[in-house]
Amino acid sequence: MSDGTPMLYFLDPETLEQINRMMVFDGHDPVWGLNELEYVDGLVMPTSGDRPHRPDRAGVGKVVGWIDMTGF
Repeated sequence: MSDGTPMLYFLDPETLEQINRMMVFDGHDPVWGLNELEYVDGLVMPTSGDRPHRPDRAGVGKVVGWIDMTGF
């Protein structure tokens, strides 16, 4: 779940109780405006505004790349 802040919340699908949370960073800066979450190959891939990004596989909230959506 996201709320537009740099924080992602992970909920139990049965109870909707929060089971984990993770702040997303691009370098040292928090990534604001997280929304439209997608779950792809075991990764949560949020967008920030109109800029989807790739999180690291370790799940520690580090952005390892931005996806260029120019022209889409």
